[in-house]
Amino acid sequence: MRIIACALLLVTLTACGSEASPGAEPTTVDTSTVGKMSPAGALAAHAWLLDRVVHGDTDRPVPTGEDVVLAFDGEGRATITGLCNGWSADVDVTADAVTWSPGPRTLMACADEARMTMDAEVSRLLTGITAYAVGERDLTVERGDVGLRFIAAP
Repeated sequence: MRIIACALLLVTLTACGSEASPGAEPTTVDTSTVGKMSPAGALAAHAWLLDRVVHGDTDRPVPTGEDVVLAFDGEGRATITGLCNGWSADVDVTADAVTWSPGPRTLMACADEARMTMDAEVSRLLTGITAYAVGERDLTVERGDVGLRFIAAP
């Protein structure tokens, strides 16, 4: 009798647990096109490799060395690795802006002066409010005439 009662309880709990709660977010995201995703989901769809730093009309590639990777978790956090210092930030993503609230970061110097300069530029830009545009395989983050161009990681 106990076995039958346990089996019935298990079936009942399984049936109850499989129904979605009213208003619950879906657990899968259609990644076939960025346009169908929420803004935060579109940013979290890829890890992003820094490709270029832009100052007005000047566009320069990232100095050689480790890939600089920006990653969003889709739940309000972003991390960046591959610079002189790694760091994370709380992010608030809307349809046209990201508000960056930097959190923990390391405080190390780079032997390569160009990478140290880039570390400072990226850190300055990814603080406060920035505009952004995301495509299927590219991301641009800008404030004024300074911008970062990323490509989706393979």
